[in-house]
Amino acid sequence: MMMNRNRLIIALLFALGLLLSNGLMAQNERRKRPKLTAEQRAARLDKMMARMKDSLSLSDDQTGKIKALNIKMRTKMMAARKQYSDDRQMMREEMMDLRIRYQKGVKKVLDKKQWKKFKKMEAERQKRRRERWKNRKKDNKG
Repeated sequence: MMMNRNRLIIALLFALGLLLSNGLMAQNERRKRPKLTAEQRAARLDKMMARMKDSLSLSDDQTGKIKALNIKMRTKMMAARKQYSDDRQMMREEMMDLRIRYQKGVKKVLDKKQWKKFKKMEAERQKRRRERWKNRKKDNKG
């Protein structure tokens, strides 16, 4: 009788361990973004640049300069992620520095009216990002 009880407890603990490990694995899979190919990244950048060109009424010259800034920033961000992968605080600081440098570069390319609209678009994008983050946290709790 005691032997069966011990086996039952061991089986229950084993089943519980399997359930927990599956949940953790699924959670990790959700967090990982699919890696984009170079073609997919280029298509995404082209789409973003087309939206920026339309919404800010950019000239072809301005579009080219901002696209170059985006590529340069993306390359530096990827390098920073690798370099500071084990130090989140340093990575956060480096990313903030890169964003500031990017915005300074964009400001040099745009005229005052375009810059004002760009900042407004950035603020709206930030607001949407925060809302998604709040909703994501709510979804994970419930």
